[in-house]
Amino acid sequence: MAYAVGDNGEMWEWRSATGLWQRDGGRPFDLDAQLTAVAFRPDDPYTGYAIGRGGTLLRSGLGWEPESVPDTAAGSDLLAVAFAGREALVVSRRQVFENGSVRRSSSLLVNSGSGWKVDQGAQALLDAAGPATSLTTVVGLPDGGAVAAGAGIVLVRDGASAPWRLTRDPIGGLQAVAAAAVREGDRVRAVLSVSRDSSFLDDDPDDLA
Repeated sequence: MAYAVGDNGEMWEWRSATGLWQRDGGRPFDLDAQLTAVAFRPDDPYTGYAIGRGGTLLRSGLGWEPESVPDTAAGSDLLAVAFAGREALVVSRRQVFENGSVRRSSSLLVNSGSGWKVDQGAQALLDAAGPATSLTTVVGLPDGGAVAAGAGIVLVRDGASAPWRLTRDPIGGLQAVAAAAVREGDRVRAVLSVSRDSSFLDDDPDDLA
């Protein structure tokens, strides 16, 4: 099985038996969200999440059921989802347009099976890095290692119980648009695709309430 999501609540699944894509039958009939990503736990193809703009968060089961994000992330755009071992990771970002410029803030949400919460270790590093930084992407390894990156910041976790750390070589004013986590012994290394232009992730100011 493979899954794809998109605008207007579109959710599709590919079945190896037929070799064809078809609409996901478990999709909520009234879903009209701008979905951004979907991921399933590596050791459990029935446990997954689909995410989107405006705080849209759906968990797979008999169908796709909505879940709530922490209050601090309510209404935020959920941009990326991944599994690091059995733990689900989601990048949450809020942006506000003021006087022709955009102000962003972001958090890394985690769920180890007892509900969603803000990862306080990652949040402390984000807060210390300052307002010019924000997360846009996250990726995990089956052993719990993970990488989260975005505008001017790269966070790495070497294992499920390890703390988040900043990389030694920050990306400055560049924007990470995709990431991979590579295991090198007891350490995880981040491999990134970056852009000098962060505006491709902006919403249209006219679309913001």
